[in-house]
Amino acid sequence: MTEFWVSQSKKWCVYCKCWMTDNKQSILRHEQAPKHQENLARHLKEVKWKGLQQKREEELAQRSMKQIEEAARKAYEKDMAAGRPEHMLGPSLPDALPPAAAAQIEQPQPSVSIKDPEPEAAKETGKIDWQLDPTSGYYFDVVSK
Repeated sequence: MTEFWVSQSKKWCVYCKCWMTDNKQSILRHEQAPKHQENLARHLKEVKWKGLQQKREEELAQRSMKQIEEAARKAYEKDMAAGRPEHMLGPSLPDALPPAAAAQIEQPQPSVSIKDPEPEAAKETGKIDWQLDPTSGYYFDVVSK
C-alpha cells in the first residue's frame, strides 16, 4: 500500500460559524456569498453598538462622580460654616493628622472588661497579664512565669 488518505485542512468562519476547506478558491467564494456579507455587516453593527454603549456608561459614571464630588464639597462647606474643627472632618487615623491635632484626640478606652478563661499554659506556669497595645487599642495576654 503506497497511498494513504490525507485530510484537507479546514478553516473556521467566525462570522458565519461554519467550516470551509482551506484553499483560496473556497475562501473567496465564501467571503463573497450574501450570507457571509450579512453576517459580517451584523457583526460590525454589534461592535459599533457595544462601543457606543460603553461610551455612554463611561459618561454616566463620570457625571455620577461629578455629582457625588459636588455633594461632598457642599457638605464640607456646610460643616465648615457650622464651625466644626477641621481635624474632625478629615481622616480618623492619627498618622494622617497633623501632630497638633493628633495630640488632641484621646485614645478610646475599652468600656467592657475582658473576662476570658485562662489558657492551659497560664494554669501550668503562672498567671495572665493583659496589656494594652496603644497602636491598635486591643488588649493581649502575656503569660508570666
